[in-house]
Amino acid sequence: MAKNVVAVFLALAGSSATIAVTPWYNYDPINYIKLFFLSTLSFSAIVYVFLSRSTYLIKSHSEVVFAGLVLFFIIILIAPVSFRSNPLQTQFWGAWGRATGILAFISLSILMFVSSYVNNNFGLRVVTTVFMRTSYFISIYTTLQFADLDPIPWSQKLPVATLGNINFMSAFLGLANIIILGKFFVEKLQISQKIFFVLVLAWNNYLLISTGSVQGALLFILGTLVLLAFRYNFFTARLFTRILIVFGLSTIGIIIFIGGMGLGPLGKFLLQDTLLFRIDYWSAGLNMTLSNPILGLGIDGYGNNYREYRNLIAAERTGPQRVTNTAHNIFLDISSGGGIPLLLALLLLYGFISYIGFQNIRNGNLIEYSVPIFALWIGFLGFHIISINQLGVAVWGWIFGGLIIAINRIQLGEGEPNSTWKKSKGKISKGKKLNRFEHLSLGEKALSKKLSTFQRTIVLLSAALGGSLAAPPLIADGRFLQAYRNADSSAMVSLAQSWTYNELMVEKTISFFVEQNKATEALSFVRWAVVKNPKDTFAWNILRLHVSSTEEERLKAIEVLKVLDPMNRPFLKELEEQERQLKD
Repeated sequence: MAKNVVAVFLALAGSSATIAVTPWYNYDPINYIKLFFLSTLSFSAIVYVFLSRSTYLIKSHSEVVFAGLVLFFIIILIAPVSFRSNPLQTQFWGAWGRATGILAFISLSILMFVSSYVNNNFGLRVVTTVFMRTSYFISIYTTLQFADLDPIPWSQKLPVATLGNINFMSAFLGLANIIILGKFFVEKLQISQKIFFVLVLAWNNYLLISTGSVQGALLFILGTLVLLAFRYNFFTARLFTRILIVFGLSTIGIIIFIGGMGLGPLGKFLLQDTLLFRIDYWSAGLNMTLSNPILGLGIDGYGNNYREYRNLIAAERTGPQRVTNTAHNIFLDISSGGGIPLLLALLLLYGFISYIGFQNIRNGNLIEYSVPIFALWIGFLGFHIISINQLGVAVWGWIFGGLIIAINRIQLGEGEPNSTWKKSKGKISKGKKLNRFEHLSLGEKALSKKLSTFQRTIVLLSAALGGSLAAPPLIADGRFLQAYRNADSSAMVSLAQSWTYNELMVEKTISFFVEQNKATEALSFVRWAVVKNPKDTFAWNILRLHVSSTEEERLKAIEVLKVLDPMNRPFLKELEEQERQLKD
């Protein structure tokens, strides 16, 4: 078991980040707690990996490239943070309700790097099995929510499991279905196992259809195509044949995509408002990227800038009140927040993993999990195009991405002793144990060592460091909820103005003062809020309408709001009318 401590770390990080919630304590009961577990376990895992290696960490050329790309992504993520316009707290911990800031991406990057050190088939089985069992929990809990038997009193009764949104639940089960279906392609299952997995797949797909969310189904289809490609020898086919197949599938995908916008031969059948909304959000994200191509607007800063960069169609499609704090496309979230350099760093990392995954299958000498994990990875890339970087889903994508590098090492004979696997008629069948694995395992065992008491203490301290970095917004969020419930305005102001600042606490505090007719307190707080975050549309709007605001403050607020919400034509008319009255 000691040889698979890394796998245990990964399994704990993934399952806790998916399942953990704090519904009775926090305004945001979903994301801050997930960030806490991610940070705690990733920091301890990376220190364990460094301390448990007695000689070297990086051996082959591919490992050097992979480690360099992970490090490059983290450097580009962090280096220019002080030059970006978003508040530092939002950049580090992420926007309220998302928690996908710098700390989250560092934690995900660490877990990806750590997962590349799973060094045998048993370790892969540990991570994959825990992932599937986590999916069973999500499936069961979603079923309880459908049956109105949820023991947790969420603010909305929806089948979201512990992920906070129907689409995230759908995406998670879609990815889990890929691994479950993959077992039919790579294992000789007993009849009882086949029946069990067929029932799980059937029920999961029923849940996906019942929610009306297409994300899970689309990701499952992507993964299934990879599994079928393996079954029918696509990866070993001639280059021309592969190009022809990819071209055909891409054409079908484009027809389906434009059909979702109401265009093309399938338009009248596939038109979906949600896709039209996503195009609005993508457009705004692209505008943010092109206007700030080098540094971006600040990590997780999309919501702080959406009104300013949306187009007229987006503002008027269902009314200017429809806003969002994410591009619903992870690549555009990255580029809008961190600029094109950060996007390129991510694409290089993802591209390299995809290349290694393809080579793992193409070169033969497959091990049990080569194909299903690569299929899930392709589904995860699809998730980036149509969804949001939700931590409970993202953690598994980043972990399995690192496992692709681990599989490459194992297949090349640089891992622990294992059975090899050979392909036969689209299946992977167990072969005999190779002597080179037995020989190389002696050297591999020499790379790992048992930790001393002092070293185990360092691992625990690193866990404490990771937890302490993620705990402040979690604690502050809970304390603010209690202050709001108790109508404790002084505590609300203190928390909102503290170093754990986030947009929700500011907005709730302003709303509280307005509702309680506390004009003096409201004005004082709003004046602070617009200095803290010059793009806080809500605070500027209160300042221009407040009865005690000076004429100079109102004119300033009008001027700023024209810039922050330029496509809201009814609002612009209101601003111009107020400006005319003030100047007359």
